[in-house]
Amino acid sequence: MSKKQLVPLKKYDVGYGKPPKGAQFTTGQSGNPFGRPKGSINRRSKRNRFQQAL
Repeated sequence: MSKKQLVPLKKYDVGYGKPPKGAQFTTGQSGNPFGRPKGSINRRSKRNRFQQAL
């Protein structure tokens, strides 16, 4: 028996949560490659550490 290949019935749907194929990230690529640095803290954490040090 030969395997049947699936043929899409219609083109790829584009809409909410489904960007065009050309605008999608490639496999293994992040949307924010540099991101937040490790060990960085937000203002609230900085304030809390400052208040505890007093």
